[in-house]
Parts: sequence; structure tokens; C-alpha cells
Amino acid sequence: MRKKLIPYSEKNVFLAILIIALSFVFYYLAVTWDFPDSQWVIDKGNNEKIELEPGEKVTQKFTASRNNLSRIEILFAKANLSPGGKIIMEVNDENCSEKIRQAALNVVRLSSDSTYSFNFPKIKDSAGKTYCLVLYFEETKGKTKKDPRIFIHPNPPAANAGLYNQTLGEEYENQSLAMRPAYQNDSWRENLQELNQRISQYKPWFLKAGYLGVIAFSFIILSILLIVILILL
Repeated sequence: MRKKLIPYSEKNVFLAILIIALSFVFYYLAVTWDFPDSQWVIDKGNNEKIELEPGEKVTQKFTASRNNLSRIEILFAKANLSPGGKIIMEVNDENCSEKIRQAALNVVRLSSDSTYSFNFPKIKDSAGKTYCLVLYFEETKGKTKKDPRIFIHPNPPAANAGLYNQTLGEEYENQSLAMRPAYQNDSWRENLQELNQRISQYKPWFLKAGYLGVIAFSFIILSILLIVILILL
């Protein structure tokens, strides 16, 4: 039985939709890309943890190194939060009195030694400013089997010191959360430039400088041509 061909006009519409969708995906990734601060080490340290009990707030002061603060990663220990819960993070001013940004993490289970990201709209003028990070846990369906636990680091830099249990009024002396801020750039072009710079130390010479852009552009063109050929066959 002869295969029914798609009318040429419908092929054009399908191809146009596909190209628009691919363009939107590439543009979205380029615009929303952020970059973790490489000066922050995020690991288990001495394997010490603090427990985030419901109703208690933990605060951590830190200083942003760049503008456009947009995400904070936190290293959690394994915990079964069934039947459910929500971990809420606030970025407040230095005095912990005014909320600037908020993000929430809805989870049932925290994998062991895994980082979880709290994303929020970027803070454009964050460079050099000290912020108060506030974390607290809300139960949603009754008592959890185990409360969330966060790894902490000993002897943090002075700019990142100041870990407190705000509810109990206790200080974790010479400790800081295992966390790492991330930043965006002002434009998608700057995002691509920084991405190229960051991976330069790991890639061979033929992927450095302008070669990476040429290869990426060629890959996109070849992908589009392949789609066109498959549609026309």
C-alpha cells in the first residue's frame, strides 16, 4: 500500500513550528542560565549536620560576590519526609527583618548527599551585600518520619559566618551551612561567554575561543537540514 504523503503546505507549517520551538528552548536556556560561585565549597565537611525541626528557623548570613543572585544550593542529608513536607527558604536583608525573595522545595524524600536548588527571580544589585538566609520546614500531612538535616562546614570565611537557630536563640559557633549561591549575567550573550570561559579549562584546543561557537552553529544548521530532508522524503 502506497504511503500517503503529507501535503507540502502542512510540511511547511510543521517545520516552522519545530524551528520556533527549538529556538525558544535555546533562547530560554541561554537567558535563564546561572553559574554557581566556584569559591564556595559544598561538601559534607566533617559529616556534621543540623536538624531542621518543624516550627524552628535557621538563619545563615552570607555576602554575595556578584550581581544577579538567582539561586542557592544546599546540601541535605538523607531523610524520609513521608507523608510530605515543604522546606522554605527566604533571602532577607542583613538584619533578617525584611524578606527580599522566597523559594520552596516540596519533597517527600531527600536523597543522601544531594544538593537541592532554591530558585528565585534574580537580585540585580546583590554584589557586595550581606544577606540573611532563612530556612524552615513545614509539615503538610502530619508528623514526618525524620526531619530534614543539613550538612554544615567548620571554620567558614568571615563573610559567610553567622549560623543561628533563630527560634531557640542559639548560635552554631564557627559553623556555616553547606550551601553555594549562583548568579546570572545581564544578557544571554554574557551567559554564553561565561559558559565558554568556564569549560575552557576542560576542553581541547579545537573547542576553545571561536571554534566552539562555529561548531555549535554548524550543529544547529545540520540538525535543521536533517529535519527538512526527513520531512521531504
